[in-house]
Amino acid sequence: MARRFPLWLTLVPLVVGIAGYWTIWTGFRDHLAADIAKIVTESPYIGGFPYRVEATLGPTQMQCDGPGLRAHLSGEKVVVNRGPWQDQLTVIGAKGVRASASVPPLVGAALGLTAPVMQASLHLIDKRIARLSAVFDTPVLHFGLLPMPVTATRFEFHFRETPTTVVASTVPTAAPQDQLVLAGSAVRFGTGDPLTLAADFALTAPAPVHRYADWRPTGTVELRSFSLSDATGEIVNGTLTAVPAADGKLRIAGTLRTICPATLRAAFAGEPPPSEMRTRLPVRMALIVLPGTPLQLIPEGGWIPRATRGQMPPCPALAR
Repeated sequence: MARRFPLWLTLVPLVVGIAGYWTIWTGFRDHLAADIAKIVTESPYIGGFPYRVEATLGPTQMQCDGPGLRAHLSGEKVVVNRGPWQDQLTVIGAKGVRASASVPPLVGAALGLTAPVMQASLHLIDKRIARLSAVFDTPVLHFGLLPMPVTATRFEFHFRETPTTVVASTVPTAAPQDQLVLAGSAVRFGTGDPLTLAADFALTAPAPVHRYADWRPTGTVELRSFSLSDATGEIVNGTLTAVPAADGKLRIAGTLRTICPATLRAAFAGEPPPSEMRTRLPVRMALIVLPGTPLQLIPEGGWIPRATRGQMPPCPALAR
């Protein structure tokens, strides 16, 4: 006669499997809790078993106060997610976001931001930021170099470290060490018309940048590409290079191309936007900003009348 085993014995492998996975999951949970404790004092509630590790915090804030960087970030509610076996990738959601950042040695190097909702992700590789992305809905931004607030229906920041060490004599400029990409929809400078913004920055230095002092002697900020567009097409594009001067102000030089030269000049001068038709061909303009001297915006050929496109709508107000 066949020997019968109790039915409950068939559940033993399942119970053992769940208990083993629980042990592994709690290790990931404790790792996330330890990482959060490094940057905030609030204790999170962590759940999500078995599919994810999710930490929920109420009103919380984090800050950095160093000689080369001051930063503050707070949220009314913050949710941090990781998948098991995915400690290198963290997804963050927050409501009621307030953020600020500045580089005290640099005049005007400051940013303030408020937004009702933020979604962000952080991907680390060997403790290096392979990608940090943040998307904000209907934010209000204050840039230290701009006299007016900036609003948008959606604004994105994408940052990554690209550490490179090169021999100075082999290249004319220092190597890109960090990259920052900005993108915005329905961006308004003050009460200007809505525009689409795209910008790609690189921070260059002879070696990886870990603090302001590493970058200051020979580093630059390169605006490798920049554009403002409206519903009919591109209005402005260009490239710029910024170098820190001894007094902490930036020396800026570059080239802009625009089909609305008078409108661009008024935006830089803080004047009301003029009534201007778009030119048939983009106007190439040199931009020079030196500490203690007036801003110079110099079009090729000077400020002369140019053929316009009468069938196109007037130039938008870049800033107001």
